[in-house]
Amino acid sequence: GSLAGSDAVGGATGGVSASAGGGGEDDPMDDLFPRQDLHTLIGPGIYKQLGDSNWKERKAGLDAIQGALDSANHRILPNISGDLYTALKQRLQDANKNLITVTLGLLAALSTDSGAAQAPNIRIVALSTIQCLADKKPQLRLAAVAAMTAWANATPTSVEQAVLPAIPSALADISPELRLSLLQWLADVLAPRPAKGVRLPDLSLLITPLFTCLQDRNADVRKQAQRVLELTVASCGFEAVHDACEMQLRGAAKASVAPMIEEFRHTVGAAASSGGMDAGPPRRAGAPPASGRARPGPADSTTSPITDTVMTAAELLGRQPISQGRPGPTAAMSSSGAAATAAAASAASGPGMLRRPMAVRRPVGASASGVPAGAPGARPLMRSARGQPGSADAQRPGTPSSMSMASQMARMSNEELEGIPPILDCDFRAKEQRARRDMSANPNSVPRWAHLGDGRVRGDLEAQLSEQMSAHFNPLIYRLLFSTGHYKDRDFLSGLTTIEEVISITSLSQQRFGLPLFADLADEDSLASRYMANIDLLLKYISIRMYDGSTHTLLKSFDLLERLIHMTEESQQKQQARQPASSSWTDYEVQAVLPALIGRLGDAKEVVRARSRRLLTQLITHLYPTTKLFTMLLEHGVINKSNARIRQ
Repeated sequence: GSLAGSDAVGGATGGVSASAGGGGEDDPMDDLFPRQDLHTLIGPGIYKQLGDSNWKERKAGLDAIQGALDSANHRILPNISGDLYTALKQRLQDANKNLITVTLGLLAALSTDSGAAQAPNIRIVALSTIQCLADKKPQLRLAAVAAMTAWANATPTSVEQAVLPAIPSALADISPELRLSLLQWLADVLAPRPAKGVRLPDLSLLITPLFTCLQDRNADVRKQAQRVLELTVASCGFEAVHDACEMQLRGAAKASVAPMIEEFRHTVGAAASSGGMDAGPPRRAGAPPASGRARPGPADSTTSPITDTVMTAAELLGRQPISQGRPGPTAAMSSSGAAATAAAASAASGPGMLRRPMAVRRPVGASASGVPAGAPGARPLMRSARGQPGSADAQRPGTPSSMSMASQMARMSNEELEGIPPILDCDFRAKEQRARRDMSANPNSVPRWAHLGDGRVRGDLEAQLSEQMSAHFNPLIYRLLFSTGHYKDRDFLSGLTTIEEVISITSLSQQRFGLPLFADLADEDSLASRYMANIDLLLKYISIRMYDGSTHTLLKSFDLLERLIHMTEESQQKQQARQPASSSWTDYEVQAVLPALIGRLGDAKEVVRARSRRLLTQLITHLYPTTKLFTMLLEHGVINKSNARIRQ
């Protein structure tokens, strides 16, 4: 155990040299100590040992791996299989804390000794390793930090590709030890990057959990959260973080967090001049760019971190590798398109902040292919004005317009589909038809969505939902939401994150898709109207995901549900002056999600139960009559005999 722990700490400090040795073409150490295949040294029987019910056998398996590393002079080939990481992940949840410490030391040693931390392997153990930071034993927490540091030293990109996507779920844990250690580690790893000329990754996933950490009762947690907040503002831009605060927080929470964000309105831009956050030229807060300063062209993209390829959420989650050779916006467009790109980038960067990674990747009004709208060969945006592509008439399945649009999108690349909104239409008539069919199929007023606990019923409803959503959702998002591959949980999370991002950051809508979040006129297209027209499908999908085994996906489903509630409230407020039909949720919409949400009150994890209680008691009551909500709580909660936690 002590040997493994020392190896872990050694990995935290010696990972850079190991990486150089493992990744270099001419490594002088190869002549003295050739790298060996770890799997040949440990043999196939190691997996049975690691999964044995006897703790002594499990310890013997871990010792065998450590012995193999010692016999190879700590120089192994970077061809470690995911099966070994999966077996080690199980030991991170071992009842014997000493075995957990040894396992963490091995995870550090595997990266240090191979000189690489492959993102697919690190994703397997990232969340379980981070959760070890909640332990009360300091030596175990130090071993977990050493393992993560070894990954970052061996392969720096493993932080954004593997560790970063697991952090929001980990920060949902209220443990001050976990939050403090994790936030401090993240700040220590990312803070030196800009000074070295390395851009910060997209930290937009951290915005929401950071708001919670900034209100933590522990002063040290709040201090480290502010360090990460500064990096997040530098990565996403002040406006994006500020807009998220305006959208997500209310009352006292907003009053305490908003001033912390405001502190970085000017300081982030000032830090750029001293090399603290970015290597770009400094600009006085509130002052426009100098007229004589030209925007760096493609030839300068290797030296200016501001003009690096923008990392999207898809790339962050490992769905799509970053294309190093992909031309920037200035190289892909004509001179007029380049001018529009510069204008869009200027608009995306508020006073004293950097360009947001989530900002526009093409000028507003341009098609997904990079051709300005209206130019020959440009693909039209999916608008919803009647008679145009994307309208209620055009989107109805079976019509010539919808079929031609489907065939058009089938020919688009993933890059082009990313420029199309997640939801393609605002066909309220289609939602009314779905409501009539569902309500007529339940003569006893008991919706089938109340029986998702039955696996057979859930499978039938998911197949039906998949067919309904295919006609209204971006094909790229649809494939993620209904993925059946080995990494389907990651795809579910990626799809939910993309849908939630669009309505979480107000400025993202107009800049990325050319559509406002809310329309000024009743018949004007907007992302909010598209979401409202298909909110029943979103609520049904959230219900399906509530029965998944992945806590990460479940918590992201809660995030999306909470955002839909806030969006409905704001839409209702904006439409009151026009006196439309009420934007409150109908019985049909509420019955699609409420039974599943009530069922989560009996979840084994306290964080899930707490989120469910908050949604039921503080948020859904704003959109649904309390008397009806009370009746449904009785029907699906109090009378429920299968789970005592729900009744409690």
